[in-house]
Amino acid sequence: MFKIVLEYPLWVLSEKVRVLENPVLQDILLRLRDKNTDYPEFRRLMTKAGVYIGYEIASELDVTKEKVETPLNTEAEGIKVKDEDIAVIAILRAAIPLAMGILETLERAKLGVISAKRVEEEDAQSKGFDMEVDVGYLGLPSSAKDIILTDPMLATGSTMAKIIRILKERYPYRKIFIASVISTKLGIQRVLEAEPEAVVYTLAVDPILNKKAYIVPGLGDAGDRSFG
Repeated sequence: MFKIVLEYPLWVLSEKVRVLENPVLQDILLRLRDKNTDYPEFRRLMTKAGVYIGYEIASELDVTKEKVETPLNTEAEGIKVKDEDIAVIAILRAAIPLAMGILETLERAKLGVISAKRVEEEDAQSKGFDMEVDVGYLGLPSSAKDIILTDPMLATGSTMAKIIRILKERYPYRKIFIASVISTKLGIQRVLEAEPEAVVYTLAVDPILNKKAYIVPGLGDAGDRSFG
């Protein structure tokens, strides 16, 4: 086992990372970790986590004031989230339920998908968990001002960092948010190295990577557990 040593100062993480400690989300997380949760239930819970994470991210999005006419023939003023300017990007296949949950909250957001997978190593620790990443299919919206990049497990950060570099070339985005369920300090560190202005939303920061670069205690392979 490899215990993660944090290189970024703690104040940087506190500024850039939102660990969501709401009891409902932590209850969802516990059930996701449970090895006895079957894949239909796991997928449902992952989608539900996305709904709540989308709700939390919305507090940092742009809004406009608008007026509507009520059934009583009078005007009411309120705010509208400018989610039509957002692209939710799912890393296939594990992130699909999480991304779909976010889209239930941010209904006008666009959806993009990227097929990316790290090259598995028997002893990733000996390479400093610097993983090679194969990127295949990219199906991205033509434009976006804000990005929500989703992956349930932010482990080494190698995949996320590579995709961030791709997105920086594609979009002159204003804000980028990372939506994950479980992260590590190393993964967060690599995200911030790739994009210092990124903000990470997660339900937990787990302390250990094993030699194959799996998060411990983690929840296993999120893709396999979602889809069987």
